[in-house]
Amino acid sequence: MSTYNYKYNSIVEFMAEVAKDGGSNRLSRSPASDFTYNTTYEQAVELASKGWAEGSAEARSQQINLRSLLTKPGKRSEWRRVVAGGNLLINSYIQGKPDCYLRKRVVKSPIFIKIIISIAVSAGVDTDIIIMRGISIAILTEILERNGYRVDISIVEGGQWDNNRYNINITLKHYNESPDLDRIVFFTAHPATLRRLIFSFLESRGEKFRKEFNCYENGTYGYPIESSIDKGDIYIGKALVSEEAWGSTKKAFKTIQGILKKKGIDLN
Repeated sequence: MSTYNYKYNSIVEFMAEVAKDGGSNRLSRSPASDFTYNTTYEQAVELASKGWAEGSAEARSQQINLRSLLTKPGKRSEWRRVVAGGNLLINSYIQGKPDCYLRKRVVKSPIFIKIIISIAVSAGVDTDIIIMRGISIAILTEILERNGYRVDISIVEGGQWDNNRYNINITLKHYNESPDLDRIVFFTAHPATLRRLIFSFLESRGEKFRKEFNCYENGTYGYPIESSIDKGDIYIGKALVSEEAWGSTKKAFKTIQGILKKKGIDLN
């Protein structure tokens, strides 16, 4: 029994691993098809770098309303330098600095929210379902940031074959970074993230790993498992074709809608 855990703090870190030599007989390099949303490996690498503009345009068409998400951004008092009024700073005054006074001001206090979405899906899950899941979470990130929240978003992917397991965690955006929707929506929503980039990553782990998880052109690459112990504040789990929740685009939408509604978020 083998267990492998991989964690990457940025897209750049992960893509460096994706590019490593994985030998031959690779499903990640198979011809473009519906399975990969008609995207080649080379096109997937380019999208990972430049982002998926079509996906972000679709994401921005989503209607999301924040009712009472977790905790509303609060307010706090902090000292700010001003040019008049308040407490005089003698040294600054002597030096001729115009903002030589200190005054307390009320400022917004951001709330930090961690979002995790699993991109582990069965081979039989339709690409439209994969896209719908990821688009909803990607635009949620942007809307939260626009409303005074600070968001950390990661994708996770896990697989198992026999008694062997692997877990992958990739941070797409840290709390202190601005959201790049084009890139976030590619990694959360585009089928090629899993079926090109993740597969390429798995193939490059070495021959022992490839045998343990059947990572070959006609192989299985393991079957999807929940890989994240940390569920964050908002978590979207794996999608199996055998699960009714992911049986159609309509059912998948209702599933995501229900998960977000429990957090005070209306997805329409």
